[in-house]
Amino acid sequence: MRRGIPIAPTLLINDRIAEGRGASADQAAKAGELLDQRDPRLVDAARRGVDFVLGTDANGFHVRFGEQMTEVRRMADLFGWDAERALVAATSAAARALGREDLGRLRPGAKADLVLLRRRPWEDLDALRVEEIVAVVSRGVVVAGALT
Repeated sequence: MRRGIPIAPTLLINDRIAEGRGASADQAAKAGELLDQRDPRLVDAARRGVDFVLGTDANGFHVRFGEQMTEVRRMADLFGWDAERALVAATSAAARALGREDLGRLRPGAKADLVLLRRRPWEDLDALRVEEIVAVVSRGVVVAGALT
């Protein structure tokens, strides 16, 4: 608990910086100060109607492969989202927020970057884990795993 607010396990970028991952001691201290207020403020903003989307440009530095999936689960817990709402926030709604409605959807002619999982995360976000990855497709080409 942080200031009486129950929180899920550490995982967002500022949590990582506060832990010192890829950050100076001063940056870690400032991130730690932010953490004391972040979750209650995010929840309050959502209650007031702010719509959140998920995404990061920090791949590989503060966020390791697969941790984006953890972030989706974490934010769903924080906001009380069901699986569908969380996946929309991380895909089509995020693309729309960037003015890139050509991304974040599966449809004919769309750029095909996707991750195939053993289970159905739209039914249960717990399926959204690295261990569940069967294949990764980038621009229509299988780059990891197999589709068979």
